[in-house]
Amino acid sequence: GMQQLETSCPPPAAGSGGVDALVAYGQVVEALQVVLLGDRLAAEYTALMLISHAGLNSAQQNKVEGQNLCNAISDDAAADIRITRLRAFLRDLLPRSTLVEVNIDSLNTDTLFVSKQAVGVGVAVGGERTDVSLLQLGAGTAVLLDESHMGEGVLQGNGLKNIRALKGILNEQQLLVECNYYDIHIPTDVSAIIFSKVSSILSTSTTIQLPLQALSTTATSTLSTQMHADTDYMDVLDEEDLALYEDIVGSEEAIVRAHITAMRQWWATSRSLPKPSMDAAVVQAAERDFLLAAAAVEEGQTTLPAVTSSVLHRWILTAQLVALAEGASSVSIAHWGRMQEMET
Repeated sequence: GMQQLETSCPPPAAGSGGVDALVAYGQVVEALQVVLLGDRLAAEYTALMLISHAGLNSAQQNKVEGQNLCNAISDDAAADIRITRLRAFLRDLLPRSTLVEVNIDSLNTDTLFVSKQAVGVGVAVGGERTDVSLLQLGAGTAVLLDESHMGEGVLQGNGLKNIRALKGILNEQQLLVECNYYDIHIPTDVSAIIFSKVSSILSTSTTIQLPLQALSTTATSTLSTQMHADTDYMDVLDEEDLALYEDIVGSEEAIVRAHITAMRQWWATSRSLPKPSMDAAVVQAAERDFLLAAAAVEEGQTTLPAVTSSVLHRWILTAQLVALAEGASSVSIAHWGRMQEMET
């Protein structure tokens, strides 16, 4: 089910301290690479997901596109280790983060949508009762969706509603409110990363599918043993920065300890920056790359799925996030090139 919302550090002050965005971004990626057991690409995408926010998206036909969604796929025993380590790191980095388990049992029993029901019958209605949602989260909350233990089963009525609620947040940044005779939607602003063993049931054509690097059985066993050597490590983490990593990565935790304040400021500043503009050269590059990719698919030169306007939207948003991460006010050819490198 839903874990308690984690607020182990105070909200960082945006724009304070004169942090060099490019340097701090590199430090965040380096720390995440350690946390995610050496996977550099996963670290880069995770850093970008953390600064993605609803203000980057444009309304189209009264519908707001959700932030880019990253689906980290790990089919080995390291999945639980990565999730635990990332959760611990986010508790130290961000003001708010939480973990949501997504499996048949949790979907059928938890409540991920808001429900407003009348109390009483006929004209003697005694008012309304509101059942809160586990996804009623503050702006900027990072949500880890753990789908790694999804198994076979049947989704009941509540489970289907929960899937609808999750997709509403992931695809449109809208929280479902189920009233007596109609539904309404509340705007949200959260970032999300899905961990699963296969492609997530919440994925769409624009989801970034990210297979994680597999670890050897020996390495996984060693890390798992070290992680569970101290059963109280999560309690210790609230009092000491990243105590969890002392038993796992040794001296490498110095990356985090030395730069945690700068990394917090980088996150707060990056989320508050305005949407980057796109240079004329980048617009031309986007058109060119889109047409070339579409032609390659049509001619059977690649096994990649069809390149649609939704994919182009993902490319543009990822390039904008790269620009934001580096503190830039516009997307340059270099930012666009880095996005394409990550895509391939």
